[in-house]
Amino acid sequence: MVVNVRLEEDIFGKPIALVCDPSVRKIEYEISRLNGGSALWAITPRTGPVPKELQGFFTNRIQAEDAVKNFLRNKGASKAKPIS
Repeated sequence: MVVNVRLEEDIFGKPIALVCDPSVRKIEYEISRLNGGSALWAITPRTGPVPKELQGFFTNRIQAEDAVKNFLRNKGASKAKPIS
């Protein structure tokens, strides 16, 4: 299992992380700070609802990344075509 983590900036210049494992799920999970300058981080998929296991807030980006990695590790492979 290879988990890709890309660090980018959103349209407002705030740091975000995009996490995905193309061999398991075709969805990218975005990790970003909450609005209003909060110190908390949240995970949102680029499409669809937030999985129950990833709902909530994290105190730092690394914790959120680890949560997504564990989620991907424990989930079965998607029936959807992998991202190329």
